[in-house]
Amino acid sequence: MGMVKVIALEGADEAIIGTCSRDGENEVLVYNADLVQKYLKGTGLSTKEVLEIIEGARFSEHGDFAPVFVHMDQELARKIDDSSSPIGPPSGRLH
Repeated sequence: MGMVKVIALEGADEAIIGTCSRDGENEVLVYNADLVQKYLKGTGLSTKEVLEIIEGARFSEHGDFAPVFVHMDQELARKIDDSSSPIGPPSGRLH
């Protein structure tokens, strides 16, 4: 198995929710944006600095290797957690 190069936020391992590919080739880390925001604010960064990180401005030079930050839908997460179905209970609605 080969090595995978990823860019990680030091100290934010608990916020990693998985991996994905930006370009179909390079695997990148996916973070829960809300947890990263909470963690970074605790380090003393300003709100502006935190948003620059989460919105990707601080990683622009890394292109397809930059991590992805996902804003979680808490209501959907609860539905999935409360369901025996791997994709959650049917709601009968299209979104």
